[in-house]
Amino acid sequence: MKPCFKIVLFAVVCLQVAWACACLASDSESGAAATPATAPQPAPVKIVTDTYFNLQVDDPYRYMENLSDPEVQAWAKSQADYTRSILDRIPGRKELLERMQTIDEALSARIWDVRRLPNDIYFYLKRLPQDNVFKLYVRNGLGGQERLLVDPDTYAKATGTPHAINYFEPSWDGTYMAYGISAAGSEDAAIHVIETATGAEADKPIDRAQFGEVNWRGDGKSFFYIRLQKLTEGMSPIERYQKSKVFLHVMGDDPDKDLAVLGHELSPLVKVETSDIPIVVTDPGSDYAAGIVAHGVQNELTIYIAPVASLGAADTPWKKVCDVEDAVTGATAGGGHLYLLTHKDA
Repeated sequence: MKPCFKIVLFAVVCLQVAWACACLASDSESGAAATPATAPQPAPVKIVTDTYFNLQVDDPYRYMENLSDPEVQAWAKSQADYTRSILDRIPGRKELLERMQTIDEALSARIWDVRRLPNDIYFYLKRLPQDNVFKLYVRNGLGGQERLLVDPDTYAKATGTPHAINYFEPSWDGTYMAYGISAAGSEDAAIHVIETATGAEADKPIDRAQFGEVNWRGDGKSFFYIRLQKLTEGMSPIERYQKSKVFLHVMGDDPDKDLAVLGHELSPLVKVETSDIPIVVTDPGSDYAAGIVAHGVQNELTIYIAPVASLGAADTPWKKVCDVEDAVTGATAGGGHLYLLTHKDA
């Protein structure tokens, strides 16, 4: 967007806000705002008591976790109806929202996460004014004709459930595209691999791939990815996010037989705690891969390197590059080098 157009658009929005405020003041003075509906009754209190280490903790609203309960649904509806009755009585609100929507829809599209490959192939996510979700497009050259590559609405039509693209990663030459897609805002993505030229499915979907971080090997037919632990009978739901591992997938192979290359108790040289998140990062210009260990929500990382060809072997020669005390919060590979970002002594 050109700077001059941004200024004009900003000025228009400011004028509209000023106009709406004037309408609000005028309507308020004339007493146009009606009295809202009667406030609903407070939610019933139903105490449930748990004991943690000899400490009793009362939970008065646990029953509300059951969203299928007619009583909970009725209470939620009463709250929503009351809120709507108040919002609908704000003078000028309807006109302001309509004008904001008009300006918002004047944008031709929203584009983000643009990837440019060395062979001048572009991949990007794009959402048109009438779209509910971002869709994945591809074009050859900056001025080339764009082509819709992945449309989440096709999944929605097939299943009756909205879908969204969580992440995407093309192979180094752009022949294949791996992307994660999830249903109903769950972010519980499955990896799909398609041929870029045709959009045809090129492999079996891989579930339990919520964290993304797909990194292709130089051969363009295999990649590393994070997969969450599979829950079995008797396991707690929280265990799903524990002991996650990085696997190597070769296209055409059974994902359930993929080789684990980094994770909890896989190597005596790499310490990965139960709650840590391992990641493998590759670079086509290097024979080495970086093994990154994210420690839960902590910003500081532990990073190792090892030859790509050795990953998955029992004696992979992982070498530590930095640890938590080095305060490294980001890393990227390129041109045979590993670049680190640290706040140590900053």
